[in-house]
Amino acid sequence: RPGHTWRYCAMSEDALIAAESLPYLGLFVALAVICAVLYVRNASVTAVQTSPEFKAFQWDYLAVYWTMQFADWLQGPYIYALYGARGFTQGQIGILFVAGFGSALILGTFIGSLADKTGRRLNCLAFAVVYSVSCMLTHSESFELLIVGRILGGIAGSILNTAFEAWMVSEHNSRGFNGAWLGSTFSFAIFGSGVAAISAGLVAAPLVSRFGVTAPFDLSAIVLCIGAGVVLLRWNENYGSRSEGDGPTSTMASFTRAIGVLT
Repeated sequence: RPGHTWRYCAMSEDALIAAESLPYLGLFVALAVICAVLYVRNASVTAVQTSPEFKAFQWDYLAVYWTMQFADWLQGPYIYALYGARGFTQGQIGILFVAGFGSALILGTFIGSLADKTGRRLNCLAFAVVYSVSCMLTHSESFELLIVGRILGGIAGSILNTAFEAWMVSEHNSRGFNGAWLGSTFSFAIFGSGVAAISAGLVAAPLVSRFGVTAPFDLSAIVLCIGAGVVLLRWNENYGSRSEGDGPTSTMASFTRAIGVLT
C-alpha cells in the first residue's frame, strides 16, 4: 500500500545513511580512544598537583565552554545548505555570509572591551540569547530576516571567542589559583572543542536526513539554553579592571584603531 511503501522507503534511506556513517563513527571512536590513552599517559608524566576547588571550577567552565562550542558546530556545515534550500542565488547567499562575517569583523574589534565593562557572565548569557534568536530565524524564508539572523550570528561568534575565556582567566586569578594551572584548562578546552566539532557532525547528519535542514539549528538553540542555565546557576560575575582598559573611551579607541587598520 502507498503508506507502507513510503514508510519502507524512508526507513531504507535512514538505514542507508546509518550504514554509510558507521565507518566514520568507528574511526572517530578509535581515534578518540587513542587520544585519550595518549593524553592520560602524558598527563601522568607531566602532572601538576592542583586542588579540589580548582578542579570544580575548571569543570564548571569546561562544561559550559564545550556545550557552547557543540551548539556552534552543529550549525556550521548546514548554513549554506539552508540558504540553498530556500532557493536563493549564489549572489544572495554571498550577501548573507558577508553580513555574518562583517558583523563579526566590526564588532569583534571592541566586543571584548564591552564585556569587561558590562560583565563577562552577562555577555556569555547574551551570547546564548542572541545565537538562539539567530537559530530561530532560520525558519524564515524572508531574505531580510535571514540577514538579521546572520548579523546576530556574527555578534554571537565574537562573544564566543572573547567573553568565555576572559571570564575564565579573570575568575581563575580572582580565586587565587596558581597561574601555571591555566595551561591545563586551555588544553582541555581545545581538545574538547575538537571532540565537540566531530560529535556535532555525527549528531547533525541524521537529524537533517529525518527532520530537514533546520533541525541542527533547532537543536543548537536547545543546547544554548542548557549552557545558559549552567552559567546562571554556577558562574559568578566578573568585570575588567580599569587597568585592563574598560570603559567607553577604551571601547571607542579600540574601534577607531581597528577602522584605521582596515582602511
